[in-house]
Amino acid sequence: MDVLLERLSRAISLGFAAGLLLDPSPAAAQDRCDTIGGETAAVREVSAAIDRAFVAGDAAALAALVAEDAVWMPPDEPTLVGRAAVRTRYEELFRELHGRFRDVSHTLEVDEVRVCGDWAMSRGRYRLELSLPSVPRPIVITGKNVHSYRRAPRGTWLVSSDIWNADAPARRGLEAASARSADLQSLEAARAELRRALTEIDVEAADRIWADDYVLTTRNGVVRTKAYRLEWLAAGIPRYQGVREERDVHIRLYGDVALVTGRSDANVPRRFMAVWVREEGQEGRWRLVARQHTVVPPGL
Repeated sequence: MDVLLERLSRAISLGFAAGLLLDPSPAAAQDRCDTIGGETAAVREVSAAIDRAFVAGDAAALAALVAEDAVWMPPDEPTLVGRAAVRTRYEELFRELHGRFRDVSHTLEVDEVRVCGDWAMSRGRYRLELSLPSVPRPIVITGKNVHSYRRAPRGTWLVSSDIWNADAPARRGLEAASARSADLQSLEAARAELRRALTEIDVEAADRIWADDYVLTTRNGVVRTKAYRLEWLAAGIPRYQGVREERDVHIRLYGDVALVTGRSDANVPRRFMAVWVREEGQEGRWRLVARQHTVVPPGL
């Protein structure tokens, strides 16, 4: 058995189980703690309820699982005391996570539970997955935790204390995830602005977005330069040819470079690949440097 849980079990048993005050031996502490009974299942259900509240972004539901005088010990943050403080923390966290990311997944894996009278403790692991729109792989943050629980007067279990550590620095992971989300939003804004420029024949806007060395490789293998494309756009030939509905879009971010792939089904179905680069000194402005089309054969 895990050494930390062994010590916690004995400490809780010695401190809160009246019978052990008469016989405070390690063997007696072991006998007083349940590891497989129905109460351990009830404790595990609290962890499952925390997962559901986290995924739903429901700080009120999560706080309802916490004791009124709970102690929360997050990494790289001051200790929080009380249910209200815990709720406020998760309200702020959920606003950030659910506001920035398309999907938020949170899983608590309970490796061990010990119930000692009206107290219990658990040791386990967590996995947080944050998905950005159009990005195929989620951002994953993993770690481990120890919870203590206290039985409420109505017999339900509430989290009395929580402490956890990420396998890698958690704040660094969240900051990287937030930065990636901001990069994606600015890239999507540039893509939307280019679609608008092509639709409305806004040559100046297209000139700003297409890099000076921009090239388009058409579905026929012909290479078009930026100068040609600007002349084409100014002449409006034809107006909507460059604006097609895109689907199956995937974006891969590599620092200041973004690779965008997808499919556009207009008069001739085609797949495309576009390379965007974020320029220095332009407030992080994204510019399109290359795009290539490939015809999709019938039936695909």
